[in-house]
Amino acid sequence: MTLAGGSNLDSDLPFDRAFLLGGPGSFPGFELGEVRGREYWTASGSYLWKIKDIMSIRGQALYAGIRLQAGEFSERLDLVDEDTIFGGSVYLTGRTMVGPLTVGVGATSTDSYSIWLAIGRPIGHGTILERGIFR
Repeated sequence: MTLAGGSNLDSDLPFDRAFLLGGPGSFPGFELGEVRGREYWTASGSYLWKIKDIMSIRGQALYAGIRLQAGEFSERLDLVDEDTIFGGSVYLTGRTMVGPLTVGVGATSTDSYSIWLAIGRPIGHGTILERGIFR
């Protein structure tokens, strides 16, 4: 179980500095960065099942996963403050001979859905670019 949240502590930050949520890593079912707001909370849980060893000596295996999430967003840029939103996704992921691979589909209680395919690590993953100092 993971919990995340954010708030600007009553400051008047411009909306270009607001929190961005959406995508496989932050709220499956929404597009990457689709939801922008000044305050939010989320709670999620996920589970992975190992379905096949590809090359165990190199740690390569395929997993099936499920993720459930709930969240609430306040002061949204699109002016649509809603009640608690629920989302979920199912996906296939793992380390393969061509690198990390993830294929999945996600949906939300707002009738929003997304499908994704990721091959390799995202640009900036595990580097200083991931920390947001070049924003």
